[in-house]
Order: sequence, then C-alpha cells, then structure tokens
Amino acid sequence: MSKLLSTAGFLALFIHLSLFPLKSDLCDRVEAATFSPLDRITAIRVYGVRDGVSFQNTVARKEVAYLDRLAVEGYVSGIVVFCETPMRIQLEGHLFSKLRKNGNAYSYFPKVRGAAVWPEEQFQLHFNAENTTTRLAVRQVGYDSEQFYHSKIRIPFRYHGTRLAGLETDIPDFGRRLSAIGRGIAFVEEAVGAVLVSEAVILDFSAVENAITRNDSDAIWFYIETFRGEPIAELETIAAHEALHKYVDRRRLALSTRIREQFSDLKGYGPLSLERFLMVSQGIVSSEEETPGNAGEAFFRFINEKHFIENRKGGHAGDNLDEFCTSFIHSMLHIHRLEANLNRPLRQPNGLDRFLTGEEKRDMLDAYVGTIEAFQDAVSLESSSSATALRDTVLLRQGLALAKQIRGSGVATASAVEF
Repeated sequence: MSKLLSTAGFLALFIHLSLFPLKSDLCDRVEAATFSPLDRITAIRVYGVRDGVSFQNTVARKEVAYLDRLAVEGYVSGIVVFCETPMRIQLEGHLFSKLRKNGNAYSYFPKVRGAAVWPEEQFQLHFNAENTTTRLAVRQVGYDSEQFYHSKIRIPFRYHGTRLAGLETDIPDFGRRLSAIGRGIAFVEEAVGAVLVSEAVILDFSAVENAITRNDSDAIWFYIETFRGEPIAELETIAAHEALHKYVDRRRLALSTRIREQFSDLKGYGPLSLERFLMVSQGIVSSEEETPGNAGEAFFRFINEKHFIENRKGGHAGDNLDEFCTSFIHSMLHIHRLEANLNRPLRQPNGLDRFLTGEEKRDMLDAYVGTIEAFQDAVSLESSSSATALRDTVLLRQGLALAKQIRGSGVATASAVEF
C-alpha cells in the first residue's frame, strides 16, 4: 500500500538500507535554538502516486517538529502546508501558492495533473518565517523519470512513474505504441516543415485518460491508460493532433483576429453581440451554445477527427479556438478525403448518422473555403520567412484550390438518399 513513511520508520529504513546520506547543510536547525519555522507548521499533507494510483498522507504537528528529512514511497504529486503564521515556502526555488480559503495554508502542484512536483529523485523544501529558514530534504522512493529512445524515432521518450520495467512486460505491444506516437508526430512535423515536439512523456497516473500539451513546454504528455488502452491507429492520430497543438501555438493562430472572426461566424454570434466581442477581443468562448442546427455547428462536427479521418473518435473543434485551429489544420493534412467525407453520413447532435443534403454540402464547402481563406490571412500577417511559414502557405494554397474545385464540380448539387 502506498504510504508516507514516518520519521521513525524512515530512520529505520535509512539505517537498514543505507539510503541517501544526509548532507551537513540539509537541516540548519540548531538543537539549542528556540525557534524554527517548522514549529509554526500544524500539518504537511503530501499527495503522491505509486504504480499509477494516487494517495495522500498527512504529517501531523507532533511529527513535523522533529523532521529533518522525508521519504515518500512513489513520487510526490502535490504538497499542502498548514501554518499558524505567514510563511514563505519554496520547492527548489519554486514558490508555494497561498490558499485563498485558508490564509496560512500554502500549496504546490505541478502544471500537469498527476505529474511529479520535481523530476529528480530528491528535492528540498525551504521554509522561511521570522527571518529564519529551515530546509527539509524529500526523497521520492522508487520514482523513475528515465528518458529513452525507441527504434529510429527522432524524439526521446520519458517515463514518469514507479514501474517502467513491469509495464514493458504487461503491455505486449509497448514498442509498437511508441512507434505509433513517433509516426504521428513525424507526420505533422514533415507536413508543416518544422520540429515541434521535444519529447513524448508517458505519465503513469491512472486517474486520467488523455493526452495533453502545454503552452510553456514542447512536450506531449500521454497518460498511461490512454497509452495502453487506445488502438494503435487511434494513438497515432492522437499524437498527430497533439503535435498540431504545438504548431498552432508556434504560429500564434488562436491569436489571429481573422480566425477569431471566422470562428464567431461559425458559432453564429451576431455582429454586435457580446459573444462576438469577447471572442474577437479576448478569444473567450461564450457560455451560450451556438445555434443548434446552423451550418457552423455542423461544420465543427465535419472537421472533427472522428468524422474527417475514418474510424477515429477524437476532436472537439467547437469547444474553443485552439481546438478549432488544431482540428481544422488536421483536416487539411487529410484534405484528399474532403469529397468522400461530404458523401458519407455525418453524426448528428442526437447521435444518429445521416447524409448531407445538397444544400448542406454547399454550406459545408463554403465554410471550408472561408476557413482556409481566414487561415491564409492569418499566416500572411506573420512576417516570418521560416520554412514553416513557406510550408503552411503552400498547404493552404493547395487545399484552397482543391476545395474550390470540388465546390465547382457539382458534387454539392445532389444529396444522397437518407436512411
């Protein structure tokens, strides 16, 4: 069972296993001192993960006063410190945040849910109060953040958890899944002509099923249940989608006024509405839903990966600007499917599939052409002369020509027989 070792328990473990040596400067507390910041702490709550399962334990006040080091079986995913008086607390130079509900409680959690607070086995906490500082060493017992390469894939992989060797045995197609992620990322990078992803992280935290990126990192994070549970082809598509998020960030597409205006049109926001103002000026999606059944609402479903890339299940282009830009560019990378997708059933809000009418096809093509033109305007405003700018300019120009050709070919003049 995952647990937080008590001071006494850790000391016994330290003596028996000869765990890491305590540096002389890890604890500046002097036995004869009358005050230490630890004396003002009522409890330390540690959140952790072991073998993919989260846990939490609390170090009570009577134990805190005698701490000079702390060991956690697994890795630490968050810390909350409850104090009697104001205190400044840092984790390897990163300042804890003050909890609003409790004026003298402070917390530190990583930006990625379920990740470790520090990527190495050991770290230090610094407590400062009344001009006195005490340091507390923390060890994450069994934590592995190994970086490794697979086959001929360019990007490195990194595992965060406590059971890498066991997972490689428990997941028979472990290597094939790494290859699928590599293919998805490489497909996007080759298409846009830029290196977008620095590493792919496998996060062994079972409470979340997802893959994510962050604006402040070029990594892609795959939660363990997504990594091992999705079909190989779906995992490759997920990797491509997440890599495109990094492309959208790199090209600042979600900040484009032209694309925000197009998104507002598709959402059905009125020309003088508050919803349009919030979207165009700040990129904020209104809490009000788009008008049910309008062409824009159908367009979001049309460009979602679950429709545009057959036999896939992802995409939520209507949620926000970033998802809209990402799924639309993803559809552009598969634009050879545009005509076929117009002629196959589209999933409706009620969960049923039906063929588009001729008028709906024309509306869909108009929206597709209009969106490409909005992206062209956005890209042209960038003064960059990089290979990325040149490659996506060509991609948009060729896609626009094909979409206009399909629109002019009469494909939208007739509708298929509905079920």
